[in-house]
Amino acid sequence: MRDNESHPFDWSKTCDAVLKKCDALDGVTDGMIQATDACESTFDFLADVTTCTGERNGKCLTEEQKQAIAPIFSGATTNDGKPFYATFPFDAGLASPGVAFWEFTVPIKLDSGAAGLIWSVPPQNPKEFNGADFVLNGSIDDMLASFMQKMTSSLNRPWNS
Repeated sequence: MRDNESHPFDWSKTCDAVLKKCDALDGVTDGMIQATDACESTFDFLADVTTCTGERNGKCLTEEQKQAIAPIFSGATTNDGKPFYATFPFDAGLASPGVAFWEFTVPIKLDSGAAGLIWSVPPQNPKEFNGADFVLNGSIDDMLASFMQKMTSSLNRPWNS
């Protein structure tokens, strides 16, 4: 395991912290987060998950890890902070098998392709497309502006032309 990867126990500690703050918000302590809106306003990932004060040991997250992970749950925003996609709730299933794939692999390898090949105007060239580069260096503001410009111009054309 590389130093920048999340230790499997880190996620269980995150789940423990979420459950501690949010499990009973729906009136039942049953290991499930059903009051997600209430949890979103109650649970503070940066404050409620234990921060490592020394070497990582699987019982905490480093400040750097927390700063990197927190935006995943905040939903996508433009460069000036305006949200354009839904937030993702914290829940007790974060330590479940497959979550790391959906949270860390899919955005780079699959979602980037959807954005680059479907929503970009003009679309990215599939033969030259590099998902990681697109995600890490692309400008959502430029993509949204281009998309809106093309949509507006196509809506202003007569349908029979």
